[in-house]
Amino acid sequence: MSENAFREGRALGAEKNTSPVRVLWGAEDKLLPRPSAVERFRSEWLPQTDWVVLDGVGHCPQLDAPRETAQLIVGATDG
Repeated sequence: MSENAFREGRALGAEKNTSPVRVLWGAEDKLLPRPSAVERFRSEWLPQTDWVVLDGVGHCPQLDAPRETAQLIVGATDG
């Protein structure tokens, strides 16, 4: 996969997705600060996504807030 294809969203095929998607984002993420790191995903590639921002959580929500992260994943898959 070329870097260009990924940047343009072609590698994701996200526009074809019909399944529910939930993204958990740590408000204190220093590696991929929000909103700049996610804006293209939100607006172009995954507009149907449920974005959940976790206060006080960094780059790894599963390590920083394991119980809350697990509950949010289970909540997204209960259907």
